[in-house]
Amino acid sequence: MSGDRHEPADRASDLLTVTLVSTGSEPVIAVKGELDAATAPLLGAAADEAIRPTEVVGLVLDFEELRFLDSAGLRVIIRVRNELREHRGGSIRIVNAAGIVARVLEITGIDQVLSD
Repeated sequence: MSGDRHEPADRASDLLTVTLVSTGSEPVIAVKGELDAATAPLLGAAADEAIRPTEVVGLVLDFEELRFLDSAGLRVIIRVRNELREHRGGSIRIVNAAGIVARVLEITGIDQVLSD
């Protein structure tokens, strides 16, 4: 393989950065870049790790720097929300969504699902 080619995981990490910015009963993950089919597994893995501790009852996703969101990203959000709800009675909150990302959340009704 030549030096200028990237493995799929490398390309995904070039497009999306997920950072655990706080821990505790409601950890916060900052999400930056593009959340799509190629990058959704990165958020899924970070969210799974963040909610693993037994004291976690919620998760905050900070979408301030998220530029794009598609159905693969929505599936990860709903999967983690369902897991928190079923096993901990918890939920996910999305904060700082703007532009096209906020519009996708609104059009799909995910914003309403998460507020239930």
